[in-house]
Amino acid sequence: MLTAKLHSGQVVSLAETMNKNYLETLRRKEVFYCQTCGEELILRLGEKRIYHFSHLKDSKCLSEYERESDYHLSGKLKLHEWIKSQGFEVEMERYYPEIKQRADLAFTYGQRQYCIEFQCAPISEEVFRRRTKGYQKLAIVPLWILGGKNIQRKHSHKVSLTSFHYLFLKENNLHQIYLPAFCPQTNQYIQLDNLLTPSIRNAYCHFSITQLMEKRMDDFLEPNISNLPPIKDWLRERYRYKMKLLGKRSKETTNFFAEFYSSAINPYYLPPFVGIPLKYSCALETPSFIWQAFIFLKHFHGYEQGRNIYFHDVYTTVLHEIQKERIKRRSLPSIKRNILPFAIEEYLEQLALNNVLQKVKKHHFIINKSMKMANNMEEWIQEDIIFHRGFCKNANKYN
Repeated sequence: MLTAKLHSGQVVSLAETMNKNYLETLRRKEVFYCQTCGEELILRLGEKRIYHFSHLKDSKCLSEYERESDYHLSGKLKLHEWIKSQGFEVEMERYYPEIKQRADLAFTYGQRQYCIEFQCAPISEEVFRRRTKGYQKLAIVPLWILGGKNIQRKHSHKVSLTSFHYLFLKENNLHQIYLPAFCPQTNQYIQLDNLLTPSIRNAYCHFSITQLMEKRMDDFLEPNISNLPPIKDWLRERYRYKMKLLGKRSKETTNFFAEFYSSAINPYYLPPFVGIPLKYSCALETPSFIWQAFIFLKHFHGYEQGRNIYFHDVYTTVLHEIQKERIKRRSLPSIKRNILPFAIEEYLEQLALNNVLQKVKKHHFIINKSMKMANNMEEWIQEDIIFHRGFCKNANKYN
């Protein structure tokens, strides 16, 4: 940790000074105490690590914040410096006794109080939610920033994400989704935006990377996202994802196959509009191909042109499948609203945009043409090429 309390009650912050001579003198004169538990601390001024305070060996402190890495300490120092450079007063490791929590950084912007949690090591969703609710009880807005080293970039627009990463997903005022991260080693603020999630672990997104000192506070708090989602990257790999998903044997796919084969449907020949990329697909952990296939089965398959399709009915179907544990929701604690209905609405709107459905009015559609399955792989490939050619042309209407 970078702060400690003196016997007088004064708080010493290493963010304010790293002068070794001064700190050595202070160490000889003073005893340092943990703000969380009150136990004695050691001021470590070694050559290999960033100067910091730590508990004695047999400490009984229950703080979740002990044993911070140099990466974490460096990140806190650099974020502290950045906030000061924006003209704001910032407090390092502010302790809130009412909730027994210590924020990495605390500052006021406008009329609101904010705290930053720079999270470098994985934590459970339960801890994430508890800390968030603690700050909210005090009318403090928690700003979670992911440690940049946790981002596993596979290529220019592809990234591997776990349930831990999704805890950080946020929405701006225009309901655009993004993930904020910072790497103190490169001094880069990294923003993943317009995520498309074809599978549980993989996502396509735009990487917006800026030097931290070039980032403005208002853009940090309310980012302006102008990129279009990387739809073409998804579509290039759509066939591989489908084959890999259908070739995998798990409880999820076993139930999926059983449902479709009992209806005399070959999942390999499902129409090309099953499994399309959506901005709100992150609302569900289940791959888009599977949950969209269930919608096809319940509402489209075997029905003729002109059949009414209502959003409420489709949404209810998805909720029933979730209840049966055949579709799984994703936990997104940093997004304030429930985005699942918007994912379903977006899917129906995309089908209307691509002439699968015809929109009558909000939440009311009709089937545009009879829903027939391909009879063989050759037919399916032709349908797939035609559909996705049109889908790409409509990509500029995506936002």
